[in-house]
Amino acid sequence: MIRYTFKQPGRAANPTEGVVSLDAKYGDQLECLQVDAPSELAARILDALCLVLDDWDGDLDDPTTPDALAAAMGTSELAPFEPMLIEGAEVLSRRQPPLSTPDQLTESLPRHFARHLLGSLTPTLDPMSYQGGILYGDLGERLWEWAHWRPSRATADEAAEVLAARLPKAIEEQARVLQEFISNRPRESRLIGTSISPAEAIALARAIVAAYDAAQLNDPLSLAHDLWTRIASLGLGGQQA
Repeated sequence: MIRYTFKQPGRAANPTEGVVSLDAKYGDQLECLQVDAPSELAARILDALCLVLDDWDGDLDDPTTPDALAAAMGTSELAPFEPMLIEGAEVLSRRQPPLSTPDQLTESLPRHFARHLLGSLTPTLDPMSYQGGILYGDLGERLWEWAHWRPSRATADEAAEVLAARLPKAIEEQARVLQEFISNRPRESRLIGTSISPAEAIALARAIVAAYDAAQLNDPLSLAHDLWTRIASLGLGGQQA
């Protein structure tokens, strides 16, 4: 639960107060707003929130997140209400765990890795660009999944062996999906080919494990650079048409 107090604007002495809350455990958890305030103040609070909450239309049945609510608290539209956090600061430091189980991530992560390596992974993409936003956002999601999957493997070697067993098939599948994109890229710019041998798969898997294990959870830009550097050093690019 996260709760904020709001004061009636324009009343210096004994202002009427209300409470806005979300019954959530995680900062990115969607829940419906609850407003406990006299009707006039509640209406003014909702009108102001409608102006500053992203993708929220003023309907109490329309959910939002603690993260979005916290971001709105610093806006000029809410300043007259003097909002104050009174419960749930810890909610903002927590993120929902992945929906997938470790076993499901064992199958899905190699597909994501293959798509990045065949497609958009580059250390020079501007994070403010459209492509950069997509790539770094996706890498951020993979980092979060990695943090939950990796403890299921006792050692880096075990993690690499699991990935290596699945990477050749994942790369061939993603190569078919990205065929037109790959064919338009210069051979020398390709990070990996469209198929790999078992020996190449284990080398590639070890590089992926090392990069993800070394990465900071909230730093997908550094991950992209480290991953690209490690895999480029393997010399797997452009070996197959």
